[in-house]
Amino acid sequence: MTGPPGAPVEAIAAGLAQRLGWVATSSDDEVARRVGKPVSHLIIDEGEQVYRALERSVVADLLRGPREVVIALGGGAVMDPETRAELAGCQVVFVDVTITVAARELGLSMAGATAVVNPRAQWLRMFAERREIYEGLASATVLAEGQGAEELVVAASRQLGLD
Repeated sequence: MTGPPGAPVEAIAAGLAQRLGWVATSSDDEVARRVGKPVSHLIIDEGEQVYRALERSVVADLLRGPREVVIALGGGAVMDPETRAELAGCQVVFVDVTITVAARELGLSMAGATAVVNPRAQWLRMFAERREIYEGLASATVLAEGQGAEELVVAASRQLGLD
């Protein structure tokens, strides 16, 4: 399960895992568990490069693990070529999302934003850079606009041929 920040990947992963009788997990939650602190603190304390290396290792471990899992990936996980290679043989759902939904989920306010610091513009740039990768990995794509998590789980299940 992948998508940009603000996409409801964890909720959809949980619903899909429940449908399949698998375990739902989050790469960010697993990184945080391994290091004993939230991902945001890890990035501040040790840098994004350390976080990305741990994320790469976590995703590989989860994919090779002894149990069937639906993984909610952090939004940037797929930017790593090794992680993309690991995901190549997997069913991947791209949770597409509009800036309106992402801004609401992430609390990206325009109040006080300037041309230099504009969180919505930064998100749009980031998503534009990543969209092709998300789409290239996707076995299924669901648009999280005006639908609840359960509706998105049903749509993903259908596209993956699980119904």
